[in-house]
Amino acid sequence: QLSDPQNPYQTPQSDLEQSKSESAKYGEFKLFSTAGRVGPVRYLIYSLLQLNIFIIIRLTEKMIEFLSHDPTVIVNLLEVVVMIVVGVLSFGLTVQRLHDVNLSGLFILVGLIPLVNIFSILLLYLLSGTHGPNRFGLPNRPIKTWLAYGLILGLILSLVFSIPLTLKIMEYTGAR
Repeated sequence: QLSDPQNPYQTPQSDLEQSKSESAKYGEFKLFSTAGRVGPVRYLIYSLLQLNIFIIIRLTEKMIEFLSHDPTVIVNLLEVVVMIVVGVLSFGLTVQRLHDVNLSGLFILVGLIPLVNIFSILLLYLLSGTHGPNRFGLPNRPIKTWLAYGLILGLILSLVFSIPLTLKIMEYTGAR
C-alpha cells in the first residue's frame, strides 16, 4: 500500500540525478565579474541597459541645469559615480562575452585600435558562443525567447523616446 499514488502519507519520489545533471550544464551568471561567460542576447540587453542609464543621467543633469541655471556639484558627482559603475559593468560583461567565444579577456585591448574596434564590437554581438563548456566555464542558462524580445523591444523604445526629449532639453538649455 505504500506505493499507492492516492496515499497522502507516501514518501515523495523524485529523480534527483536528472535535476543535478541539468544544473551542471549551465554556469552561473555574474554581473560585476570578469569570470565566466555571457551570451550575445544577454550582452545586447545589458549594453542597451547601460546606454539607457547613460541617457537618463544626462537628461537628469540637463533638467537640473535648466531648472537651477547652475549645475550642482552633487549632480556632477552622481554622474561620475554612475559612469564608474557602468564602466566596470561594461568591462566585466565584455570580458565575459570574449570568454563565451573562447577568447582571452586581453582581447578587450583590440577595442583601443581605431577602426578595428568597430568590427570587434560587431563581432561580439554577432558571433555565437562556444557550445558546451570551454576553458572559461559553462555557458549561461539561455534566456527565454519571449523575455529577450520583450526586454530588447522595451529598451529600444525607451531609447527612441528619450532621444527627442534629450534634443529638446538641449535646445532649451542652449547646449549644442
